[in-house]
Amino acid sequence: MATRGGWSWVLVAGGSLVGALGCGGQSQTMEGGSPATPSAAAGGQEPTSGAVPRPRGGSRLKARVAEAEGGAFQFLGWHDTELDVDCAFQQLPSGELLCLPSGEDRAWTSSEADSSLYGDARCSGSVRELSVISQCAHPGFAQVQSAASFEDPCQSELSYVKVRGKVDSFYRRVGDACELVAPPEPSGQLSGGFFEVEPFALDGFASGTLREGVESEGILPVYLSTADGAEAFWSFRDAEEGFDCELGTMADGLRCVPSNMPLVTGSEFADDTCTSPAALALSCSQADSVPYVLDGSPQSDPDTALRVLEGGARLGTSYTGTSAPGACIGSQSPYGVFVAGDEVQSSRFVAGALDETADAQGLIAPLAHAGGWSVAGSRPVRSQDFMGYDCTLLPTSDGVVRCVPSPTFSQVEFADPACSEALIEGGWEATTAVSFADQCPPQVNVFARGEQYAGPVYRKDGAECVLDHEQPLVSRTIYHRLEGELSPDNLAAMPITLY
Repeated sequence: MATRGGWSWVLVAGGSLVGALGCGGQSQTMEGGSPATPSAAAGGQEPTSGAVPRPRGGSRLKARVAEAEGGAFQFLGWHDTELDVDCAFQQLPSGELLCLPSGEDRAWTSSEADSSLYGDARCSGSVRELSVISQCAHPGFAQVQSAASFEDPCQSELSYVKVRGKVDSFYRRVGDACELVAPPEPSGQLSGGFFEVEPFALDGFASGTLREGVESEGILPVYLSTADGAEAFWSFRDAEEGFDCELGTMADGLRCVPSNMPLVTGSEFADDTCTSPAALALSCSQADSVPYVLDGSPQSDPDTALRVLEGGARLGTSYTGTSAPGACIGSQSPYGVFVAGDEVQSSRFVAGALDETADAQGLIAPLAHAGGWSVAGSRPVRSQDFMGYDCTLLPTSDGVVRCVPSPTFSQVEFADPACSEALIEGGWEATTAVSFADQCPPQVNVFARGEQYAGPVYRKDGAECVLDHEQPLVSRTIYHRLEGELSPDNLAAMPITLY
């Protein structure tokens, strides 16, 4: 299992991915899950089967929900009203669950960076360069990363700083004086600039606990709860064996397969001849053994369904390389490597299903079923318009957050020497709508994708329009014309609300 773009994903069918259920933008538990105590749901009687309750906020944490008029909705995570940042729950190697800054409220800074810079003439405000995911962002917090955190992430301590204002003037202590110095050079393309920061203790972030709901047809829901009254679905759990699970396509259809289990990648082995595959944990695991592992090895057939294997003990030493003489090398992974056994029959796992009925606006918000439970809002919403696309939730030119195709194109080229007939590059055949995002904060403009183009291509070079190449290399790229801009009314509105 891996985390991507704020969602958790499980490997299926030899390398393809299917979105995990119930994370709601949160990172899942580690192998074997976490202790959870049944209790009555706040504000009403605990449900015993059927629909899992929608996320609800508390006095501090508010649930972020995008909802369309037709009824489709998606749980996006949390907003911490005390810190005024969006956050997502992550489980630390210690097992503690914290709602850590996410999205544009999160940045990164290096502990090895120059720490002798200040942003004021008194040399009192420490300055750090931040790496950001968007040049439009003014992050609220930055995670401090050290070389040790990359070498052994499971043993390094998590550390954050609170971000103050952006700095334009720089000072350094020289003896007893605080002197103005020349601005430092940015370290790379991800640099978001230099900001004044101050240390921030982890206990300042909101914490959560997991609790089990009621078992129904072999599955029980697990909820994340906080002391201030917030609660949301976290995952399904297999009632018989106690492992967390999520929908994956097996040989006989959808099943609630073990999540957060180590992965057979084809590069880790249990023996010094590199012939017995082993499974690598994809997050910090303290477990001595695991019940199952997932097969994601290159040898698995991409046209087949997900394979679950018997797990085993944690290996003190594993091996990487090939079976060639001298090419199999002993190593140790900080995440943990585990024995991989025989394939498990899919009938072992509880059956599941997906309901993908479109609403009145053509939006599909998948409803996931496992055992006697169903969960809405845990998977990304999709649109049936313009040949179909996954919704990216961003404001359009009218300021309304809408379901738009993901803004993919950063550069427009042209079909004429005046640079007036726009072209887009790439084999984008999946949808006939093309999105561009610019400005700060981002604003999305959506255009209709036109016919394929195979003539000369021009580009802008400053104020001039110059020939880029006489004809596209069809073996390498495909161009399409851009038609007129689509009115935002053609795209379903999904405003984000705090509950």
